Parts: sequence; structure tokens; C-alpha cells
Amino acid sequence: MSAGNEAGHVTGTAAAGGRRLGQLEIESLLPHRGHALFLGAATVEGPRGTAVVYWDAAHPHLAGHFPGLPIVPGVFFIEAIAQLGGVVLASAAAAVDEMSAKLGTLASVRRALMHTPVRAGEPVSFEVVVSRVGASELFLVQGTGIDSRRKKVATVEVVIAVIDRKTAEAEYAVGSKARVE
Repeated sequence: MSAGNEAGHVTGTAAAGGRRLGQLEIESLLPHRGHALFLGAATVEGPRGTAVVYWDAAHPHLAGHFPGLPIVPGVFFIEAIAQLGGVVLASAAAAVDEMSAKLGTLASVRRALMHTPVRAGEPVSFEVVVSRVGASELFLVQGTGIDSRRKKVATVEVVIAVIDRKTAEAEYAVGSKARVE
């Protein structure tokens, strides 16, 4: 495994086949940056995606979760699966041009089961499958996380809503009068 990026993230991918995306490609597909970006590399093959993620003990959110025993928060697994689903969705060959004007946002968490704790620095292999929900702009992401001992650590289902990027940027721009502080 190679070293993860500064936010403590992807060290490789779980699948041998498919298209491998590096951090720069992922950053072109997702709006996340810094410690909020959990993926540094992923493999995408059709509606499926894989990535191996770890969170370094130096991650700012792990210092207090829990002092002396840094356990990765379950919400990190939800976010990693949502990000991987977003990468699968945005990298689909037919959707790349279309997705540049769109933004995938987390619309709901349908299911989130945390099966076993993960310590900081421990790699987790994530796998997702993405499917469209009817004829809508909603996409179901079903994912699992497996630790280095081959134990299931998370089972997650989220829904990603695809929205217009310019509208979102205008409505949620920093300093916007419509924004409530």
C-alpha cells in the first residue's frame, strides 16, 4: 500500500479491474477538499466502485474521539461511502459532461449499521453499487466496509440527489444574504 493523502485516506483499491482514479481526478469530480475529502484513489467499473481508506490519528476529528483510543466515527463511513458513490456516478462515461454542471449531494441516509469499531490508521475496504431511483435525479448507493481482518465494519445505504451546480453555488455561497448564520 502506498501512503494516503494528508487527510488520511485512500491507500489503494480493492478491485483489480476497472478504471483507477487518482486524487486529482477525484477532486475534479467531487467538491470536497482537505480533511473533508476521504478518497485519494478509487476504482470504478460500471455502477460499482471500490477504495481502501484509512484515517490517520492526526485527523482533527479523531483527537477527541476518543482521547487515548482514536476510534473512527461511524459518520466517516457514511461519508466515505457517499463520496465513493459520487465518484461512481460522476465518472460514468455518459454522465461526465452532464455532471460538470451538476452536483451530487447527500439526500438521505436510509440505513447505517456500524458492525465493529475501527481504530485510526486501520485500512477499511469500501465497495459500493450505485443505481438510479426510478426516472428521478436520485441515486441509491449501497455500500459496505471491511477491515484488514476481513470483518465487516459498516453496511450503509444512502441516496444522492443530483442538483444544478450553479443554483447550489448561488444559494449557498459564502456571504450570501439568504444564508442563516
